[in-house]
Amino acid sequence: MRLIVCGVIYGGYMVHIFLLDPYTGSEFNTARLRSVLSGVDDIEYYVFTLISDWVRSDYISRIQEIFDEDQIRFYVCGSSDTLNSFINAVSDLSQVEIAYIPASSNDSFLQIFGEKYSYFTDFDRMIHGNAVPIDYIETNHGRAMNIVSLGYTLGFYSGSFLSRHKSIDLLFSRAVFLLSRMLGATRFGAQIIADTHHMDGNVSSIYFGNGCSQGGNLFFEEEPVIIDGRGTVGYRKSEGLVKSLRYYIHLRNKDFAELKKDTNSFLATSMKVAVKRNKKITGYLDGIPVAEDSQWEIRMVREGLRFVLPRGVIL
Repeated sequence: MRLIVCGVIYGGYMVHIFLLDPYTGSEFNTARLRSVLSGVDDIEYYVFTLISDWVRSDYISRIQEIFDEDQIRFYVCGSSDTLNSFINAVSDLSQVEIAYIPASSNDSFLQIFGEKYSYFTDFDRMIHGNAVPIDYIETNHGRAMNIVSLGYTLGFYSGSFLSRHKSIDLLFSRAVFLLSRMLGATRFGAQIIADTHHMDGNVSSIYFGNGCSQGGNLFFEEEPVIIDGRGTVGYRKSEGLVKSLRYYIHLRNKDFAELKKDTNSFLATSMKVAVKRNKKITGYLDGIPVAEDSQWEIRMVREGLRFVLPRGVIL
């Protein structure tokens, strides 16, 4: 990541830091941002352009050290992958405000805001928005905003393979993950403890969600709440090509009545998963494969993240 100072306007107590991911769309460029910010009075701002789609923790720490006496608002302009890397790069999420300006029109987490989704792509609305505390997910392998998914991938395309070949398109990795589930080659024995709920048996997939959708268009929750300290736990005991296709069609069509028949789903504050025979499964945080492990600990951090809502949007 390299620093590009587009301009500085002094005034007020807050420093506005824009992180642009140029790999997610031409709309994120310094020229457009300079034009927008030129019409905003009394703000101090800096613009950073990422040289990869991954935000490094040492750069974030340095920015915080430079402005250690100021309130910092970070604007993450990019994809859900960019946002996930950012929340994992910040040591203490309660110390900064996070504004997310998505490159995609179907970002998974922002689906909860429905018709006002477009407000998050309006720089002026975001600059004049207010930060509110919301929940986020903490695991023993990192953080997530929207969802943690656990399961097997095809043997030749595992999480460890992906970690060694980061240039591989993540969209393709997710497609392979879904394909392997449909082929019925992904069942595993596991013990799941989620609050007072206990399950011991074979499953094909497990998830813990803080929003309402996976992949931006597969909806697993009808009316999500992101400030109550609880997430949606779901797991499936059976899989197969026909059942899987039917399941994903229900997800796509938001057919929640049918989804409840195919999925064991409920609310919980935390979840522990122990895979039998010490086998390892791949964990995806907001769709990003991060680790393979036989033990997964997941919990919701209630109102631990200060998330900026654009002007005109309330929870």
